[in-house]
Amino acid sequence: MKYILFSLLLLSPIYGSEAPLESVDSILEKYKDISQEIKELKAVVKTTTGILYADVGLEYPVHSLRKGEILNLANFEVKTENVYPILINGGVGYVKGGDITIQKRFSNQSASKLTDHKIDYQFEEIVTKLNGRTNLLIKIDSFSPGPNWSDFNELAGDVNQGIKAYQFLVEFHPRNERFAFGIGTGFYSSKQEIININSWVFEGQLSYSPLKWEIFQWDFQIGGGFSSGINIEIKDIEGVNKGYLYSWNIGTTVRILPESKIGGVLGVNYKSWSISGMKDIVLPSRLLVDLNGFAGTDFFFGLSYKF
Repeated sequence: MKYILFSLLLLSPIYGSEAPLESVDSILEKYKDISQEIKELKAVVKTTTGILYADVGLEYPVHSLRKGEILNLANFEVKTENVYPILINGGVGYVKGGDITIQKRFSNQSASKLTDHKIDYQFEEIVTKLNGRTNLLIKIDSFSPGPNWSDFNELAGDVNQGIKAYQFLVEFHPRNERFAFGIGTGFYSSKQEIININSWVFEGQLSYSPLKWEIFQWDFQIGGGFSSGINIEIKDIEGVNKGYLYSWNIGTTVRILPESKIGGVLGVNYKSWSISGMKDIVLPSRLLVDLNGFAGTDFFFGLSYKF
């Protein structure tokens, strides 16, 4: 009996295509180009009672189908309503339309016009919409460290010029979520007449977007950072003052064209730095100063690049 059903399965395209003299090989060759272009036509079994039949009339069942099973659709139609051909074991079987959900379906006309490039592009767009976007964010910061830094400059007899920074963050923005996160590094430095300060800071941030559109996005963000090497040098004083840096920030960002390949960002933070492990700093006047941190306003702008 098994051999009879298998024979029917191999011969079934003759009946499904209503071409008695056409072999399985000729039918598969007929649709070879289309199959190559569109790669896969898929259907998923959605019922627990699905059955694969050897004939288009659904009179010879071959085996039961499990729910969730993925089937390869043959790219031709049969005359029987609500019956679909399935490619299996080098032949063609048939299933009821009510037992499956078709994932992709192309007409012969549209399929012949598709190229591999177009299909790959469509697949890439689907993945992007499902998973979200990943950005490389490059920012230029202008950090005004507040009264502690200004007092330190005054004691050293220097003019406060603030601290500049270049930040590089990799961000992930889930497509259907308003939360996002980023991680990266920033190089902070200020070269003044008397005081030089620099540090690489490992940073991360979490953001929430109350407004998230294709051309405009408004974020609130909170973040933190750490550095094992903040360096402060004083002119005419030998040695480098080294310590650890811990930071946190809170602020807001406006993004222009966030979904484009290249977009713009503009924002402001309140940023706080805490310094530990650093000895008292010797100033040119031989005064010893304990610089344990400072806080102030951080303005930034930059570009985002979508992977």
